[in-house]
Amino acid sequence: MQLYHFTAAHLYKKIATQGITLGAIADLIDGQVEIRKGIIWLSDQSEPEQQTWHSQVTIPYSRLAVRIKLDIPKNYYRCLWKFDDYIVHPNRKIDSSAIKFLKRDHDSSHWYLFENIIPVKWFSQITHYDFPAKKIRNPLHPKYLV
Repeated sequence: MQLYHFTAAHLYKKIATQGITLGAIADLIDGQVEIRKGIIWLSDQSEPEQQTWHSQVTIPYSRLAVRIKLDIPKNYYRCLWKFDDYIVHPNRKIDSSAIKFLKRDHDSSHWYLFENIIPVKWFSQITHYDFPAKKIRNPLHPKYLV
């Protein structure tokens, strides 16, 4: 199966040698944010403009600077989840408030979650994009919380 992973330019150097080893999803447990590590986000859409999840609101760089096209072997499909299936699975269920936050008017039907590392040998194409860093305001800074 061919899927895509997008990442920041400064993270790609490590990914190019070690594979995709980091990823996480946020959940709410008893009103507290919990980060579930070891979950890599993927998409079946190839173009950066299609990645509606992308935002530079709280980070000064683009997470769309590098597109990695992946060929996931069939024997690893057991590690691969459609996002909408993952969030309702009894062993992986995500809090409904967290789901609303994660989806926020986005089309999640193109999102996949992979529960394993992705080795470099699965990379079939790398594309670098020129997205300049933006100056951002921290929405959690006290002067914006009025």
